[in-house]
Amino acid sequence: MAEANQALLDWIVTDFQAFSVVDNEFFRKFLALLNYTPICRQTASNNITSGLSDVRANITKLLATAPSGITCTTDGWTSIANESYTAVTAHFLNESWVMQGLLIGFVPTTVSHTGENLRGNLTFLLQFCNVK
Repeated sequence: MAEANQALLDWIVTDFQAFSVVDNEFFRKFLALLNYTPICRQTASNNITSGLSDVRANITKLLATAPSGITCTTDGWTSIANESYTAVTAHFLNESWVMQGLLIGFVPTTVSHTGENLRGNLTFLLQFCNVK
């Protein structure tokens, strides 16, 4: 069961699902057909957020040891609830010279999407990952 719970959490994170997806009546019916009862929303939230410090440490280590230097891209979008966000992805070559891309974070954007404000979001997220 632990493997199934981890697979569910991995899906929630990598597919940007809301924690509440595990409470959806039809999702639960589908999983019941597979003889699996999912963890509750609060457990999903607790398990995912407790692992964030480990993820941050891993991202920080990968970026600090990138032999090629780092290039960043930003992406902005507005949710269905009309909330704006900015995401930053770091791109680099690993020790085998294979291109890597890591989402280092995203932040709510409550101001205009000007270059100055995007720079502020980028700086904040790079500092969060100890990138100088």
